Amino acid sequence: MDDFIEYKKFEDEIDAEELIQLLKNHSIQYELQEPVIKFRLVNDATANEVIVKIKPSDFESVDKIQETYENEILENNEDHYLYTFSDKDIIEVLVTPSKWKNLEVKIAKKIANERGLKPTASEVLKIRDDEKSDVQSEKTKEQKLIQNGTSFISAIGIFSLINIIAFIFNHDFRFILGLNVNYFIYTTFQGVENIINIDSHYFILIITILISLLFIVLGTKSKQGNKKAYLFCIILYGFDTLLSLLMKDWFSLAFHCFAMLIIGNGYIILISKLEKKV
Repeated sequence: MDDFIEYKKFEDEIDAEELIQLLKNHSIQYELQEPVIKFRLVNDATANEVIVKIKPSDFESVDKIQETYENEILENNEDHYLYTFSDKDIIEVLVTPSKWKNLEVKIAKKIANERGLKPTASEVLKIRDDEKSDVQSEKTKEQKLIQNGTSFISAIGIFSLINIIAFIFNHDFRFILGLNVNYFIYTTFQGVENIINIDSHYFILIITILISLLFIVLGTKSKQGNKKAYLFCIILYGFDTLLSLLMKDWFSLAFHCFAMLIIGNGYIILISKLEKKV
């Protein structure tokens, strides 16, 4: 059976349109694997990827069709937008071909020949160094956002621990970053105590401390790139956010939503980085 398989991958549907039109013009069957719509807080270069699939038996024909099309464009390309590029920009296209379409690189080579452009070693090195610097800067930014998220997780555990100890010993202060579930457990057991007349302070203390320590452990695991620990924390904190709503603690709800944005942002970037390594 001649199934459809990946022929070419594009950054988005606009980039894929040229090939799709060629396939339509030559009545070649194809399939599109379009991007899955998903909630994103950060830019993800792979989120809009479109994959054009054709049958293996059509690969050779499509290659020839594209080659013929590109040759025609090369012969009559005076109106192509690359002609508006400066000499420096044309050289950059030649030095970083992976960022451009195959046809664009060919046109850039033609323009370079017409203008007599020959990139020097220093120009090539500078462009490549700038590209490496941009990539490193982006990686640093992503790592910082992940660390922000994992630091919030650990902070939730630490401040929850302080809050519950302060609450038990009747100190009148509370860190807003702490967990609502600890107060929910404490007040629930207080109600039970009044009914069955049993002192459960130590039991409550142990439970709430364990919950707080759990978040500290999850934060540590998340910093090590453990996506399951990160996701588990998001789920738990999501339930804690719902408690803010049920308790009608609007200030706590607002801060929980803010914390969820920071933590969720870091998780999305972590997942994206792990997928790129696969």
